Amino acid sequence: MQAAQVKCEFSQPDAHMAKRNQDPDPSPDKAKVRIFFAEVEGNNDSIKEALKTMVQAMNRAAPVPARVVMNGAAANLAAPAAETGEEPAEVVNAAETDVEAEAPAPAPARKRGTGPKRDHNVGIELVPDMDFRPDGKQTLREFFAEKAPKGDMDQTVVVVYYMQHHMGMSAIGFGHIRTAFKDVSKPLPADLRSTVRNMKKQKAWLNWSTPDAMQVTTIGENYVEHDMAARKA
Repeated sequence: MQAAQVKCEFSQPDAHMAKRNQDPDPSPDKAKVRIFFAEVEGNNDSIKEALKTMVQAMNRAAPVPARVVMNGAAANLAAPAAETGEEPAEVVNAAETDVEAEAPAPAPARKRGTGPKRDHNVGIELVPDMDFRPDGKQTLREFFAEKAPKGDMDQTVVVVYYMQHHMGMSAIGFGHIRTAFKDVSKPLPADLRSTVRNMKKQKAWLNWSTPDAMQVTTIGENYVEHDMAARKA
């Protein structure tokens, strides 16, 4: 039996001692090694194995605490460097990792009038059996040509005036107006409902209790009977 005497001691620098000596804090990746006399007893193989183990221990880097974050709580664990000799890695729970998702680029503003076309007059049906040529009276075509209205509002108030005063209708709806426009071969306003609402709010030419009971107001009558006549003259 042979004996070998080797003593090894590994220690981290004492932070309190460094503070007392007013030395800067030691770097966390450095270690202080002291070698002392040690005694190992055994046969040749066991002594060789013990010396090999001690040499490997001396060549290893001092273990550095690894920072582990689990569910927002931090814990310090010894790095596996003592076993693998590799740099310890910081482990972060993927569930708690904040990843900034790239915001999608804003869609370009759509220019007015470039969107899909929509029929605003859906649901406005023609009214059958309307007679715009009453006996002994001016026809709608003749009255319309006489007034020569230009815009949507002017044309609408003229046909409503004719149905109210020449045809004796007391309740005029959107369907009646559409049928009258067809009789004079004029295109219906793109949004008849909006046109009629504006005639009531902005011009005060029309009034109604329900949309199917429109009537020309006194202001509308004066516009058709006097202002249009004066404008034509």
